Amino acid sequence: MSNIIEVTGNMGDNPSLENTTYGPVVRLRMLCDEYKPIERDGETEYVADEAKQEWYSVSIWRDGLRDQVMKLLRKGMRITVQGRLTVGKFEDRDSGEMRYALQVNADSLFLNLNRVEHIEMRAKRRSDAADNAPAHDQHDDRPFD
Repeated sequence: MSNIIEVTGNMGDNPSLENTTYGPVVRLRMLCDEYKPIERDGETEYVADEAKQEWYSVSIWRDGLRDQVMKLLRKGMRITVQGRLTVGKFEDRDSGEMRYALQVNADSLFLNLNRVEHIEMRAKRRSDAADNAPAHDQHDDRPFD
């Protein structure tokens, strides 16, 4: 049985790379929240609803994704993670009570662009197939090549 989940929230810390017996993994925590409208001075303002906030621990095992997360993402960025949900159980050191932690093993991760100011793409890879491709048709309106 597999529990697939998609969560959106802000990164609570910078990603960290750990070497485990199963290989390298990037870990991060994210706060997923909902916003509720509040009327102030005739204006609608959206504020986080603290009753609907959940922390998730995210593990990223895939090489390419793991490397890009370490290179590009930082605390505070708004991301969406898709992956498998597990619930971990642990004993609280202070109270001795059993606690639960929501954990996501990420299959994919997306950066939400609402706070991004600049993106720079690396140069497109050139292949032999591209060298032998027919000349570009200037009437072709496709947004990619």
